[in-house]
Amino acid sequence: MKIFITGKPGSGKTTIIEKIVEKLENKITGFYTKELRENGKRVGFEIITLKSKKREILAHVNTNSKFKVGKYKVNITGFEKLIEKEFSNFTIENTGLIIIDEVGKMELFSRKFTQYLKEILLSNKDGIGVVHQNTKTINWLKKIAGDELKIIEVTINNRNELPDKIIEIIREKNE
Repeated sequence: MKIFITGKPGSGKTTIIEKIVEKLENKITGFYTKELRENGKRVGFEIITLKSKKREILAHVNTNSKFKVGKYKVNITGFEKLIEKEFSNFTIENTGLIIIDEVGKMELFSRKFTQYLKEILLSNKDGIGVVHQNTKTINWLKKIAGDELKIIEVTINNRNELPDKIIEIIREKNE
C-alpha cells in the first residue's frame, strides 16, 4: 500500500510524516524535508534522511543551480548523492516502510529520484509520502501505482488524527 498525503502549504503534511516516523518501530528508510529560515524568513529547504540522519540542502535562495522553483535554486547534485544510499536496492529490500516527503517540482527535477520513485511505487513495500497539490503529479503517481495508491488530503479538521489513521491503514493491510 502506498499512501500519499496532499494539502495546502502549511497544512501540516511534514508534521504528519514526522509523527508517523516517531510512532512506528519498523525499519524505515526515506527522507523528509524541513524549511530553512534566516531572520524569520524562509530561505530554502533541507532534506534529512531517516536511516543515516544525513542532511543536505535541497534548495536555497543562494544555491548556484540552473534548476529553479520560484526564488529557490535546486541542488540536484547534493539531493541525488544523499538519496542514492537511502534508496539503494539493498536498503529498500531491508526496510519495512518507505517515507518520501515530498514529491514536488524540486524533487522531480532529479532523474535519479524519479527512477527511485517509480521503483518504490512498483515494489511490494509499503510507502507513505507527501505529494504537492498538483493534479498532473498526482495523476502520474496513480498511473504508476494503480490501486496500490491512496491519496488523502490534509485539512485543519483532520490533520491531528491523520498520523494514527494512516498507521492503522498500513497495519490493517498487513494483517
